[in-house]
Amino acid sequence: MKLQSALILAVSLLATSALVLRAQGEQPEAPASGESSTPWFTMHGSLGLSAEYYDATSSADALGVPIWTPRRPANLYRLVFSSTATFFDKVSIPISIVLNSTETNTITPATVSPTIAQFLENPLNAISINVRPGVDWAELQLGTHLPQYSDLLGSDVQIFGAGFSATPSIFRLGFNTGIVQRAIAADTLLGNTGAYRRHLTMAKLGFGNDTKWFVDVNVVAMHDDTMRLASGLSPRSRTLRQEVGVADPVTGEVPFTEVIEWDRLPAEEGIMTSLAFRAEITDMIAVVGEAAATGRSRDITADTLGNLPGYIPRGLLDIFVPRESSTFDGAVTAGILLRSEDWGADFRVKYYGPGFTSFSIPFMMADFLDLTVSPRFALFDNRVSVSGTVGQRIMNYSSTTGEQLSQIIIASNLSWIVTDAFSISGTFNNYGIRNGVVNDTLRIQNVARSIIVTPSLFLSGSTMNHSISVSGSIDTFDDFNVVSGRFSTNNTLGVFGNYTASWTTMPLILFGGVNYLRNDLEDFGFTMMNVSVGGSYGLFDNKVTPNLSVGLGQNTLAAQTADLQLIARLSVRWNITDQLSLTAGTSTNSYMYGSSRPGAQFSEYTSQVMLVQNF
Repeated sequence: MKLQSALILAVSLLATSALVLRAQGEQPEAPASGESSTPWFTMHGSLGLSAEYYDATSSADALGVPIWTPRRPANLYRLVFSSTATFFDKVSIPISIVLNSTETNTITPATVSPTIAQFLENPLNAISINVRPGVDWAELQLGTHLPQYSDLLGSDVQIFGAGFSATPSIFRLGFNTGIVQRAIAADTLLGNTGAYRRHLTMAKLGFGNDTKWFVDVNVVAMHDDTMRLASGLSPRSRTLRQEVGVADPVTGEVPFTEVIEWDRLPAEEGIMTSLAFRAEITDMIAVVGEAAATGRSRDITADTLGNLPGYIPRGLLDIFVPRESSTFDGAVTAGILLRSEDWGADFRVKYYGPGFTSFSIPFMMADFLDLTVSPRFALFDNRVSVSGTVGQRIMNYSSTTGEQLSQIIIASNLSWIVTDAFSISGTFNNYGIRNGVVNDTLRIQNVARSIIVTPSLFLSGSTMNHSISVSGSIDTFDDFNVVSGRFSTNNTLGVFGNYTASWTTMPLILFGGVNYLRNDLEDFGFTMMNVSVGGSYGLFDNKVTPNLSVGLGQNTLAAQTADLQLIARLSVRWNITDQLSLTAGTSTNSYMYGSSRPGAQFSEYTSQVMLVQNF
């Protein structure tokens, strides 16, 4: 049995044992006369086990190679356990466990045969245990958890480790340490670059509270552990080099060979600190802000900087050593918040320096200045709500990588409850980019606009209820190409409608939907259309509920004949008891190409089964 499957089975047995312990703990002892009995141990939550199976078939090309590559694993087993254990009605311990049998990754490389540590450190899996020791101002976090610090430091980063948060009196304390990236050895045969184990340590010391005022000092330290690879190559970067041969004397062609070179990937380290604050001037006015500074070394083997300033504390050098590969920069955010019952507005400014990075936000934009105003107001007893944002963003603010780019930001939202049965909502967005170069091929000038309108109608009757929702969208993108002097427009029109009918006299629900999307370009266009219908019916006093849906779609590119797609899903939910349910389903996705790939087709088949026990 694979390691992952064995671990899921072991956790399932532990969870079952916990349920038995719960049953024993909740058996009350015989109380004395005039006394009430309180169980010493209670546990409430749910335990779910699921299995998913996937297969795909397709036609082949002229060389016999299938045209479609399966995009999902052949099987996937998942355990989801969520509960809260309480001891003596004082100490509560929320527990959350999510385990998946199949290795999947998005940011870091995958490993074929993960160790137990790599399996647990996979962000797709989570084992979270929080301990609340009978007071509402302290919590201990173990396993997978999401620390809450500040915007610039990157709250909600997933850490596998330990930490605590406490707010005794006016103090605000926090400490978290753990792994945000697991160690994976490089595999040059598979093209796997590998990854270092990355550790993150965060700390907070502050005063105040979240609602009125606070001042927090936050510190984050990050480093890559180069000693955690038990076997295999250390993480390596891959580069492509061309070796040029001698020209052919007859044809004059120069042969070349592509050679892949692997170099050791540099390990990184860094430190970041910020000062965050909030102050309420009056009941209607609040001021918020944060200033942060960061230092990051892209290669910890680089030489250290000489002649460091004497005012740098020696203790700081023990945490972060400035090197020739280090960059230092900062970021500032500030805002004035106006709050009232029927209206409000946020005035905010953001500046991120060109070298500013956050160790918990992997794809953060830097080197920009934002100025925004976000008003909101409500009218007619909150039946009409309007909100929006108007502002300007200057990208490449320091002009270190070329000319500055100026982007205009306009976004608005409207919600109108016309009657109790009819409502309408809409959004409008406008983003324009322009730089300061006038007579140069580097000039950039484009505008993107989006309008979405969604009316909704709900009709309630004595025997039936009807729900109708229609959404229409128009997206335009205008671009001026300064090289060719050509002005081009990309327009997209979308219409989406959904209808649901439910009966009050019987457990029947029917639904249908129509989706239409058309994208117009100057040289060609693309059209997508889909129609779907389905329904569900409750049997045996709603203990068994089958669901069936069928969708037919076609995709057309330019003047080519349309591609056809058929999607069908069938599932059944069985409420075995009030606490135990079983869901099973199967689906198929068949795609047949038109004249773009004559005779080509593929089909996908998926089956799922899930058992959930509530307690």
